Amino acid sequence: MSRIDTPALPQAVQERGSLRTLEKGKSQFIGSSSGIYFVNTVRRAFISANTRLSSRLLDTTHPTPEECIVADGEDEQQRTNESSTGASLLPCSFCYGPGIPAGLGRPPQPEVAKQLFMTYFQTWHRFFPFLHGPTILKNMEDLYSSFDQYGAGSEPITPRVPMTLSRTLILQCIFNLASLHDSSQLPVTSEIQKPTDVLSYLPGLAVKGDLVSIQALFAAGLLLVARMSLRAAAVVSGLLSRAVFLAGLHRCPCRYAKLTADDCDIRKRIFWCIYVFDRYLSQALGHPLGIQDSDIDVCPLNGPELHHPQLFPTVPSSHNDVTSPFSGCSANSPSSQFRDIPISSRQSETGSGRAAGEDNSSQKHHRHSSLSFQVQYSRLLGRALELFHKSLHIRSIDSGSILSLQTDINALWNALPSSLQEFDPSSNASTDGNQTQIFNESAHFILLHSQLVLLIHRPRLSLEPSTPEFQSAIQICISEAREIIKIMNKQHKARHALFWPGYLSVTWMAGIVLAFACQLRLYSVEKGKREIAMCLEALLHMSERWKLAKNCHAVLSDLTEAFQDMEHTAKRPAFDILDSTSNSVHPPSVQDPVGRDSPSNQISTNIVSASADEPLGYSFGTFNATGTAIEDDFQSVGDPGRLSNWESGMPDLLAGVTWESLLGEIKQQARLTCLRPTIHRWLLKTGIQHKLALRRPFLSDKSAQLRKAFCDKYHHKDESFWYNGDYTKWLFYSAGERLHRDKVQPRRRPARHSQMFFGAINYDKPSRVIPLKGDPQSERGGITGRRILACLQSYLPGLVKEGETFQHDNARTFKAKIVQEWLLPWARRHGVSLIDWPPYSPDLNPIENI
Repeated sequence: MSRIDTPALPQAVQERGSLRTLEKGKSQFIGSSSGIYFVNTVRRAFISANTRLSSRLLDTTHPTPEECIVADGEDEQQRTNESSTGASLLPCSFCYGPGIPAGLGRPPQPEVAKQLFMTYFQTWHRFFPFLHGPTILKNMEDLYSSFDQYGAGSEPITPRVPMTLSRTLILQCIFNLASLHDSSQLPVTSEIQKPTDVLSYLPGLAVKGDLVSIQALFAAGLLLVARMSLRAAAVVSGLLSRAVFLAGLHRCPCRYAKLTADDCDIRKRIFWCIYVFDRYLSQALGHPLGIQDSDIDVCPLNGPELHHPQLFPTVPSSHNDVTSPFSGCSANSPSSQFRDIPISSRQSETGSGRAAGEDNSSQKHHRHSSLSFQVQYSRLLGRALELFHKSLHIRSIDSGSILSLQTDINALWNALPSSLQEFDPSSNASTDGNQTQIFNESAHFILLHSQLVLLIHRPRLSLEPSTPEFQSAIQICISEAREIIKIMNKQHKARHALFWPGYLSVTWMAGIVLAFACQLRLYSVEKGKREIAMCLEALLHMSERWKLAKNCHAVLSDLTEAFQDMEHTAKRPAFDILDSTSNSVHPPSVQDPVGRDSPSNQISTNIVSASADEPLGYSFGTFNATGTAIEDDFQSVGDPGRLSNWESGMPDLLAGVTWESLLGEIKQQARLTCLRPTIHRWLLKTGIQHKLALRRPFLSDKSAQLRKAFCDKYHHKDESFWYNGDYTKWLFYSAGERLHRDKVQPRRRPARHSQMFFGAINYDKPSRVIPLKGDPQSERGGITGRRILACLQSYLPGLVKEGETFQHDNARTFKAKIVQEWLLPWARRHGVSLIDWPPYSPDLNPIENI
């Protein structure tokens, strides 16, 4: 019987993260799941194909890849607090009382608080229901009802009942979160001006173990994420993961008889919110998971309940069921402002029988469906991170695991209700009224699904483009990228609140995928330009909230401009090469400017460290190599299919380009798969020849005078004179005339070989000078590609690090097929860029003969 082994994926599919070292001993790490490796792959592809883009990215003011994935600033709040006559901008006269840090701000006016409260529960609470609506509403009513309305005018109004730090932090985070996408702007005094300032108050809350403190921690983390302070949010996530274990939230509460049904419900909701929060930050920053699936046994919110089947937790009713029951305040009190808030508040009786319990369970199932589906997606997200982005020394990726993950993703998508799979903002606008104008759940889950599909196929986009794995993955990613951009465009036009920071990263990644596909000519440039323009519009809209979106917009704009330029220089040929040696349609590698059929004068052996402190994820501006001059001037050539219309050989715009480099550029830009001799024969047949030599003067004035003097001196000598002495003889003969054997000087082989040495030029560390021994398998025992290959395999890994650039020698032995077949995959796996020297550049070749 034959056994079929599950094949492992190629090593090149393994993405890597980025570590940046900064001043004062600081360092910052961004893992591969964030997309940093793919962004650098695309960056190298564009720089290799477009020297003008390379020069633009050399600008130190240009955003780096890291600055497009996570903001370095601690607070990315972009709101402007301009003067206004609106009531919401009036100085706030309320305060939380003694013991509450001033950095948390003051409570806003009651009417503003009411509007923000409703906005929060219509957006954030629908996906992160970690708060008990009636309880938090009661806290807010108690706060405003306890204010002394007759306090001194110059003094802040303080509540008669002191507020705890936890409850104050929760309320302030609610107000600040809702103000991100609400027309009722917070007063300056009510804002948390710098969200990272709250970090100093959180460690004390993490060790208390009570639910209110954990809710306050989560509220602070949610605010940090909403402000795009992801690194600070990761610190809060670490506190939350420890607080979860300390409070026992990672164990199903239904196992413990002392916990009531309401306690079980809120504990589950808090835990699963923290779980989703942890998975998001782990993917966005490329960090390890904070909560492992193997460490938890909390049953899903929507069942089945494995630990106590007869227990039906009671939960608040939905937003539209009943209004607030709190009505003990006078009509003139501030708390009366909250009576008509449509927030869930009525609790069921736990002892009302099984029928009531089943009814509550059904309501709970409907009410928590959003969080439940998010949890399921987060589980699959965690599996993807564990499969593709674990530490390299234990990472094992096989096709069986990938297939299983893809199957579960498709199964979850098919299990979603139809209402969450179809997004039509126009059809819902009339039914849901004001609420749908703020947010739409179906768009959220469509984006979640597309992001997950992109995540599991993106690693293959760093493979050689000619591989079937790459070709399959790029088409899947194109489809998902188009879906993402379409959904974002619909939300933008419908004026929905794009409140979740994940929308920014998934939108930018979709634009990068389409730009990459257009650059490879694997997607219609016309469609790509139109869809990327929609993506840029969405990014521009999100830049009003997040500074990070401006960086993403700038980089994507540059890439779009680059492939639009290439549209004029690298169109697919309109003619077919009949004697092509390959039927493949895959383009050569875009990560390295040297393909297997690349011209022979491209690279000189130099090792140039792009950045001593930044590996693969280094700045866009650290690449400092001069590309071939043909890129800047080639766009006037047009379609290679019109080459035969050129009137007199090579036009003057190609002055300074060698014949070999021209053939290589034609092959690379036109995406031809044939060999250079095939192109050579076609160009010669068409009448296009290398005229560089014809432009040069045949003889300089000085050389002409020397030659004439030589002729005058020796023109009278007879034939025998020229055959005396041991030097080269010149013989002139007619076309077709055979040489006389007695007049042909035999070629003499040297008695010994010169010694060749290998060395490298690097600005920050010296290279060893390595003597190269002759190859005994060669005819003359000289240096061959086998010797060069052995030398590179032995010494190159220790010389060139991830993120650095390697410039290879262009001698035939270095350009041998066996050398290139090892060098190109090695460079891709280790994040090393390969570049070439431009034609007629100064000889910096450190390999010399002695």
